[in-house]
Amino acid sequence: MLKLGCDLDDCIVDTSTWCINWINARYNQTGRLEHKISYDIANMYPTLNKSQIKDAIFAAISTTELSPIQDAIKYLNNTNNHIKLPLLKLPLFVISHRPESVYISTVRMLLKLGLKNFYMEFSQNGGDSFKAMSMPDKAKIINKHRIDIFIEDRIDTAKDIINKTECTVILFCRPWNSTYIKSSNRLLYARSWQEINGLLALKLSGIV
Repeated sequence: MLKLGCDLDDCIVDTSTWCINWINARYNQTGRLEHKISYDIANMYPTLNKSQIKDAIFAAISTTELSPIQDAIKYLNNTNNHIKLPLLKLPLFVISHRPESVYISTVRMLLKLGLKNFYMEFSQNGGDSFKAMSMPDKAKIINKHRIDIFIEDRIDTAKDIINKTECTVILFCRPWNSTYIKSSNRLLYARSWQEINGLLALKLSGIV
């Protein structure tokens, strides 16, 4: 049986779209998700200062009104009628780089969205410090829980996990990682949760 882990923001919930809409409404901007070609959302808005960007990100991770990424909850709950993944060992490990101050509200959001049987841990050090753009040390948590497969959207984090663990990483397609170059047999790429489900089935069967 394999243990599955997953990033939260922009893998399970559509945090970037909410954040972009918040910035557009508050500061009269016209950004769109496809314009976010780097992970740092500040690069989309050169006229905004760091404080404004920080406020936007904190608003996004504090709200409980984020929408799920299409099909994420269905596949993570293993409720798809076509491909079941009974060999995945539950619970799902959700690992996020959010600050501890939003832990309870984040759990409530995931329960509200219908996610079942999950354990969540935050990778930030220093309590409630806010380090949204710093690279999270998820490898440490992955090694601690011996997670076999992890779903991630940040290229730098995915490579760090590959370098520091034995975990296979599925890089979830987002505008900011679409130009990635495969550097390891343990780094896979998926454009949708349906593709992720297919890769998990192949992994469980030993094909990849």
